Amino acid sequence: IFEKIIPCAIITPLDCFWEGSKLIDDPVHVP
Repeated sequence: IFEKIIPCAIITPLDCFWEGSKLIDDPVHVP
């Protein structure tokens, strides 16, 4: 999990949400 959080935090939070949504295969609701 942290391996996904750290790199995406360095790139962009958007990529983190995108990758996360694909991993869980569910739409991510951004507040």
